[in-house]
Amino acid sequence: MDLKLLAKSDLNLLVTLQVLLEERNVSRAADRLFLTQSAISKSLARLRDKFEDPLFTRASKGLVPTPLAVSLAEPLGEILNQTSALFVREEFNAAIYQGEINIAVVESLEVIFLPVLLEKLSRTAPGMVINTRSHFENQLEGLERGELDFVLSPQFVELSGAYYSDFLLADSPIVLAGKHHPLVNKKVLMGELISYPRIALMLADMEKFAIFQSDDHTLDFMENWPIAYRTENLAAALNTLTKTDYLLPGPSILNYLSSQLNFTFLDMANTPEIQVDFYLVYHKRIRNSAAHQWLRGVMIELFANFREKKLPG
Repeated sequence: MDLKLLAKSDLNLLVTLQVLLEERNVSRAADRLFLTQSAISKSLARLRDKFEDPLFTRASKGLVPTPLAVSLAEPLGEILNQTSALFVREEFNAAIYQGEINIAVVESLEVIFLPVLLEKLSRTAPGMVINTRSHFENQLEGLERGELDFVLSPQFVELSGAYYSDFLLADSPIVLAGKHHPLVNKKVLMGELISYPRIALMLADMEKFAIFQSDDHTLDFMENWPIAYRTENLAAALNTLTKTDYLLPGPSILNYLSSQLNFTFLDMANTPEIQVDFYLVYHKRIRNSAAHQWLRGVMIELFANFREKKLPG
């Protein structure tokens, strides 16, 4: 593609050529383009100069195209049709959409929410491919650069005018345990937890759910709670709960998996009332993208369904 040549060219001349090929008459071409006959004649003169060919000869009933003009008719029509399509925004149809969406999402949210989202997309937008990133630094810059389309995270509260956010879910810390753990089915005091080693889940934003303190708030409870297992693997951590008496402090959304796996949450007494809000964040870059805004609407609706189901807190 010779961009310099295109930059020097008046593409409106191609529209004039197309209409002249269709009408074979300067007067009718002028009427269709809302121009004067003089303007059409001047455009034709420039076209002849560009192509170094007369393009049309005059006859008793109008214009007759030269062999070169006839050869240009088909490719010219295709080019103008494709060009005009660039300026026409068709109504978005999720069923036939083909494209990829990049989402940064914390692991705890991904394991709960993404299967639900993908189940819906498999039925409504089978050509939409979702790429997730759980470890992505400088997420706002990623949104701006186009490396990310959405961020699902509890990380952001105040954003500049270039970013938008939607509230998704309010969460709170809980302690998970295997269903046969000795502390299940009783009111558990903070001090009882320390008798059982914990699993330290080394995931992004997990510190927001590790806020347990002693009653006088002078001792960091988490520092005195022995660790038996450190991991970045959420599935392994949850599976370990079912086979040990270890405990797992974390977000309450994980309890959505308790019916599928063999764990539950402890009924804690006198724990701090802490709320952690999750947001969907995106950049103005995709503000007018029909596909992205459609997916945004789907995610907001699904999270509304999540909120209707009471989370343990």
